[in-house]
Amino acid sequence: MQDEHTTKHYDYSKAAFDRRKFFDKETNSISKILTQIGANIRGRLGKDSQQHHDVHALVLKIRGQRRITVTENSTENTISRCENSFGSRIIYFSDMITLLTGFGTDYAPINEKIKLRTMRDLLTQATTATATVSQKLAVYKPLIAARKDGFKQLSATAKRIKDMVLSQYGQDSTEYNLVKGLVI
Repeated sequence: MQDEHTTKHYDYSKAAFDRRKFFDKETNSISKILTQIGANIRGRLGKDSQQHHDVHALVLKIRGQRRITVTENSTENTISRCENSFGSRIIYFSDMITLLTGFGTDYAPINEKIKLRTMRDLLTQATTATATVSQKLAVYKPLIAARKDGFKQLSATAKRIKDMVLSQYGQDSTEYNLVKGLVI
């Protein structure tokens, strides 16, 4: 059971690490090309254009920098975890591609990294990587639960052993002093 848990944990961790390269780690990752996309729109259409405003709003959502008020009466601003999840970031990036496609000839960058075709490929890879992580987690979660149950049983057994040693040898015995501090 421990071998399977370790193997599945490694598979999940590796898939999660590999997924990050499409979002943050590589030079052509989603978060790294956002600045270039924004600069292209600013350069072509101006900072005060509606297109720049729309793209900038999506950039903030993808980066998780858009602040959301927690409650109506609260003055505290925060970004919710689901807003900053990989799935949400994929949706926002897809929205950005759709928006940029709608700009037509107003969005025709020279930089290969921010061309629509390249961004669609990146979106497909990021979506596939996210699905792979979800699949690995679905396999790994039951093993986590089984392992926790195993440790609960082991802890209960250890407590029963300590109680048996206490009943057999007494509270001041050397035998009980050796096992009473064990915590599992």
